[in-house]
Amino acid sequence: MALSKKIYSGKTWKVGLKAQAAFGTALGEDTNFVTLPIMDVSLPTVTPMEGGGMKAGTSGMVTHGKHFFRSEKGGEVTWSFEMPCELEWAAQMFGSAFQQLAETDAGDDDTAPFVHTITVDKDTARPEWDAPSDGFPALYTIAFDSPIAAEGILMKDAIIRTLTLTCDPGSNEGRCYLSGEFYSGSALTLENTFGGTWTTRTQTYMYPDWAVRTLTLDGVAGVDIWVGSFEFTVNNSAARLGFTSGGDVEWYKWGVPELEMTGNLRVKYDANLNTSAAKNVFQDFLSGSEAILTLKNTSTTIDAAGELSIIANIYYTGQPEIDLASDDGVYVNLPYKVTQATTDAEGYTASGDNAFQYIVGDNTQITGW
Repeated sequence: MALSKKIYSGKTWKVGLKAQAAFGTALGEDTNFVTLPIMDVSLPTVTPMEGGGMKAGTSGMVTHGKHFFRSEKGGEVTWSFEMPCELEWAAQMFGSAFQQLAETDAGDDDTAPFVHTITVDKDTARPEWDAPSDGFPALYTIAFDSPIAAEGILMKDAIIRTLTLTCDPGSNEGRCYLSGEFYSGSALTLENTFGGTWTTRTQTYMYPDWAVRTLTLDGVAGVDIWVGSFEFTVNNSAARLGFTSGGDVEWYKWGVPELEMTGNLRVKYDANLNTSAAKNVFQDFLSGSEAILTLKNTSTTIDAAGELSIIANIYYTGQPEIDLASDDGVYVNLPYKVTQATTDAEGYTASGDNAFQYIVGDNTQITGW
């Protein structure tokens, strides 16, 4: 066979996904996948079951190739992504990371806008991996389509294991970004030819245009703060459990030992937030005090497409870093972890308050996932 002189661009690859109707059953090549608005495509990483080495009784000094073992059975697949946080994807990505989301619409008539709410509190339960109902558990088949025929890849039983929301006006063209990792305990299907009609969603970017931005400071609730940037990551620690006859996952371990939510808040050092009495964020760190962080892009109830609310009970995990060298003025970096408030000093009795709540309005129902 002669050498091929054709050159391909990585931009000709695309990735799409669609929710599965059953655990263990991949969607087919003819599925109408929804294209993900990612900037650059990467391919999934396979971690197979493997091992071996030179066996006793081997002649010579070089290991034989057949002395090694490798199998997809019992293996894992991960795929990392990064994309602009578009309105019609925000609820789906967050709902999939938390494996729960409540959906309502103002007219109760299945017409947009739809309001999606994720609430994490003392009663939040780990998902059971039965057949999906009302969108959950959220399992996906992810399709990787290349410009060469019969070269497509299917990743089934995929769930979001980690998800990060980054909102920084000084980067990513000012847009909020989503990044994270899909995880699967099932083998990839190779050499697919996709025949479905792939679709896209309306691009409506999300920005850190906070109308409400408050923080508990030194025992004072709801203090107005200037937010330079905000980052939030959820890690549900998903991992495969079980071993089907074909070697695929039976179900997932999820949220064990915990559903971990961490992040960093960069705020301006000013008359509202400093190291003086009743404004002392440094004292909050030293005292081990929790704080309520509220970020909303509207001052009213979330009931329209594009409106967003994040409320979190946070605990500072590191000393507040007062940055005196910033070209933008003095800012304070606050690394944090989302925690559940308690009613007793020992921290055993959870309060009825939410640890975390995320609300977003959009035009896509769960049934459109």
